[in-house]
Amino acid sequence: MIKKIILGILLMGMLSTSFGSNWYVATNGTGQGTSWADATNNLQGAISGCVSGSTCWVSNGLYKPANLTVGAGVTIRSLTGNPADVLLDGNAAGNVVIMTNPYSSLIGLTISNGLSFYGSGVYGAKDGFLTTQYGGMISNCLVIGNVSTGDAAVMCCDVYNSIICANISSNPSDFSADAGGAIMCSLFSCVISNNISENNAGGLYECFSSNCIVVGNFAAGSGGGILNGATFSSVIFSNIALQTGGGVSEGTIYNSIIKGNICGIFGGGTFKSAVLNCTMSENSADMDGDGTYSGSTYNSISLDENSLNEDGLDYYSCGIGYTGTGSITNDPLFVSSTDFHLQSGSPCIGSGTNGTWTTNALDLAGNIRIWPKGGQVDMGAYEYGSRLSYGVKIETSKLIISNDFETMSIMLPVNGIIYFGSTNCYIQGQNGTNFFLKAGTNTKTEW
Repeated sequence: MIKKIILGILLMGMLSTSFGSNWYVATNGTGQGTSWADATNNLQGAISGCVSGSTCWVSNGLYKPANLTVGAGVTIRSLTGNPADVLLDGNAAGNVVIMTNPYSSLIGLTISNGLSFYGSGVYGAKDGFLTTQYGGMISNCLVIGNVSTGDAAVMCCDVYNSIICANISSNPSDFSADAGGAIMCSLFSCVISNNISENNAGGLYECFSSNCIVVGNFAAGSGGGILNGATFSSVIFSNIALQTGGGVSEGTIYNSIIKGNICGIFGGGTFKSAVLNCTMSENSADMDGDGTYSGSTYNSISLDENSLNEDGLDYYSCGIGYTGTGSITNDPLFVSSTDFHLQSGSPCIGSGTNGTWTTNALDLAGNIRIWPKGGQVDMGAYEYGSRLSYGVKIETSKLIISNDFETMSIMLPVNGIIYFGSTNCYIQGQNGTNFFLKAGTNTKTEW
């Protein structure tokens, strides 16, 4: 689903030529920027010349903008789409990019060496000032090596398929300064790694994140990986906080794995967080609550050092010492120590409680929750035996195939006849070709 969303966004960028003139930039350009043959080397000038819906194409090379301002619904895009080919270097002279319009985009770029108080790599703010309106979209980018003296390398943006790594928030004397990686962003299918905050939130602060990997981040305060915000179907591991919440502090986490995080005081895995359908393992805290501390767990599994839920509550969860409603202390029977899928016969299968977060939800593998339908949800990040279920029906000259979340229509040039057999079914067209539907495979021939 996320890949389809990203593809749609990229296609929108490709179609932007119908809405405004495009501009072309190359390091050796000497022209006006109206074509590749007429490319300019003035990146900011080309961006300023764009109108809403325009794309500014950037050829391979190193560019050293400072406070590069992107507005008016403009897309800045590398020629190849590979972020390694175009480096925007802020030269430690301010924000690398300031996005002042929610319909502006950055695609396929490396953004590095920014130095500012807010959003040293990409600062999303309407009209140049921080508001609740996001400043734009980042896709397939690498944001690396930026330093903020306040908050985060990326601020107030929607981020897709990107890597945010090795950025620093460096101002320990300012207790309002947080987040080495991103703050107040929505992130999809991203990697947030090896960022450092000299205060709180090594990786993410007050962000929505889905299908992300949050790894190796560090906070001198709380929230080594994440502070506040909502996290879905992600992997949070090997983050460190010197105070509380090595993995997550004061957040809400769904359908995720929380593993190998460390903190200096309370809550190696999570601190004061709501943990729903997650699996926790090998987290540690120097004082109390290796797994979770002063939070709540629902339908979750906690192993080894994660056995204690100090000053918190557990519901329909599995872990040593759990005594809450519906909770158990049995061995969850994982496939292995590194594969947290459940084996058949696991006491965690069908032992959770259904809630709003399990309705029409997916597990960490992208399969549907509550399997079989109408039953009880499993404990942990993975639903045993689950898959996307498909239904097929015939309408006049049309084949309808649907799963639990999407519907696809295939137009047939002739009315087909559907046949059911003991091992498969198929649709036969008047020209004798067949569309076979078998367990585990779908094979289509041309009609």
